Amino acid sequence: MEEKLNALPMWKYSMGGFVGVIILNVAAYQVLKLRGSAASFALALAVGFVAIWFVKSEKRTPTPTERSRFLWQYGVATALLFFLPLPLILRVQPLTIWALLIVFVHWGAYLFSAYYFMSDKYMGRQMKKLLSK
Repeated sequence: MEEKLNALPMWKYSMGGFVGVIILNVAAYQVLKLRGSAASFALALAVGFVAIWFVKSEKRTPTPTERSRFLWQYGVATALLFFLPLPLILRVQPLTIWALLIVFVHWGAYLFSAYYFMSDKYMGRQMKKLLSK
């Protein structure tokens, strides 16, 4: 119970990751002219910078409560980014199950990368690198 009371609010990290994804999306698609799922999966790695930011600013790994909060907040924010345009698309063309599956796979890449980069294994390696400097 004490862990929950001492847990940091994770909004700045989850929204920082969300804004970073948007900026990198615009840069990748408009400036670098990257296309396709490879570009989307590469952009999902942006949350790795948030993990490094957390380790450098807090000098520790996140608690399970903080990690859970981050994943929920980041997941909801990216879900809005992926699923809010769907009603606009439905006005133009019908949505097939395959198109919806593609949206879920792309969104899943963002969630999976967030889960991986905020894991104890990855954060522990970042802490070792930070402490060795």
